[in-house]
Amino acid sequence: MTVRTDGVGLEAFRYTDMTREEGPEEHQQLQQQLKPKLQLKLQSRQQLALKPKLALIATRRCETVPPRAKSQRAAISPGAAPMAGLSMAERRLILRRDDKVPLFNKMDQEIASAINRALFHQKAPAHIRIMNAKRNSKGAITAMTDPNVTAEMALQGSDIIITAARTVDKRVVDVEENESWETIMIHAVPHIRYTGKGTDGLQKLRDEFKAENEGIVIPTQGRWLANPRTVRDGRQNGEIPASSVVFVINGSKLGQSVAKKGIKAAGVWYRVETYTNKRPDSRCELRCRWGHIENKCGSKRNCGYCSGHHQTSDHKCTLVGCTPKHGSLCGHMLEKCPNCEGNHIVFSSRCVKMREATDAARQSGKIGLPG
Repeated sequence: MTVRTDGVGLEAFRYTDMTREEGPEEHQQLQQQLKPKLQLKLQSRQQLALKPKLALIATRRCETVPPRAKSQRAAISPGAAPMAGLSMAERRLILRRDDKVPLFNKMDQEIASAINRALFHQKAPAHIRIMNAKRNSKGAITAMTDPNVTAEMALQGSDIIITAARTVDKRVVDVEENESWETIMIHAVPHIRYTGKGTDGLQKLRDEFKAENEGIVIPTQGRWLANPRTVRDGRQNGEIPASSVVFVINGSKLGQSVAKKGIKAAGVWYRVETYTNKRPDSRCELRCRWGHIENKCGSKRNCGYCSGHHQTSDHKCTLVGCTPKHGSLCGHMLEKCPNCEGNHIVFSSRCVKMREATDAARQSGKIGLPG
């Protein structure tokens, strides 16, 4: 019989050999005495055999597993400094949802709270926050930024805003700036090309504008600025070969850009300017004249409080020691209307010129032409 030289083999040999000589009772006693020793030695042997393997696995893991990457945060530039004099449109954010089911009222504030807490935890500048979150009729959520922050600045953290909003409303899918529109006037559009049968009218011009000018969206049909009869007669007799056309396009910035460089249709560049409706009761903020608008005004200025040669917003008292803010009345200076020269301010109900302008607008009920 082969005898193992390790301790386990020796004890097993002794146990086997003794069982041949002893009876059943002695056999059971020896079995109970030797069993714990055999189990303990087997466990020790297994642990010793596993130690080199565990060390090898640990070494390989250290070599192959890269260090844990730090969490990535949506960066908002610290240089996004506050700005003064922003309009409501410049501050408005729109949270788009994938349906038109409105939120409960109590969830409006919860969304604003979730977004602002997320911006704080992501170390966004303190002025990058939102307020006045509320639902609109289209199922979207509108919110305002801080009074000195544009929506564009807040959108640097768009991922933060969307993720936070979705913790309250799972249907939020996107966030974007407020959609604005600009009315433009295109000059010298030829009648012969865009009027009459077989020309598709201004729809053709609209399609050409969209095809040849990058980024332009024209949501509605344009219109001739001149009377339709004038356009028709001018085309037939050739006396008035062209007129101006008004279109609405997306974005005030794009409108200003187009007004500077022009717009192209069928390979031809047209001169453009931003368009403002003028009514008989329109009042110019520069000269305070009725039936007049600023973009057609010269360099002259008239104050609506004292008729002085300065803008109304720059009016100030000349009395030493009087310190009201500019553009405010204080009672020390005499009022004088720049239109009728009466002893009242320009928009006083006592002004004859203002009453005439109001009556003319009420009677006509029409939108005048710019000029």
